[in-house]
Amino acid sequence: MLIANGILTTYFPDLNKAEQIEVKRYQDRIFKYMGASGAIDELASYFDFTFSNVADQPRYELDLKPKTKGIARRVRHIKIWIDKKSFLTTKFEYTEGDGDVTRYEFTNVRVNEPIEQKRFTLNLPASVRVETMKLQ
Repeated sequence: MLIANGILTTYFPDLNKAEQIEVKRYQDRIFKYMGASGAIDELASYFDFTFSNVADQPRYELDLKPKTKGIARRVRHIKIWIDKKSFLTTKFEYTEGDGDVTRYEFTNVRVNEPIEQKRFTLNLPASVRVETMKLQ
């Protein structure tokens, strides 16, 4: 997934497909919901939180359920897994209003290592089918 120039591109290599959505006016909200910025208080105005800390598990789990039907029409549920040692998100899952589930898993995470600029560029193979989606 990459957001650049106001376009969110999600690449599905196994399907040889990419989806692009213009998100320029929603970009700040997307980053907030994915934990990239914003205060927890603001998120709490839209969602009820359930926090789980099971002693023999290496993670905390945070479940978010929408407080209003308006929010639930777009996002039914969000679940975030947080590593107990690093406090970094290891998995992020959300269920859309129509029931579609999207999950991001973060593996082989390295903290504060230099990153080459080319890593922030998504070069899709020529054979990839790109679908343009519209936000409702």
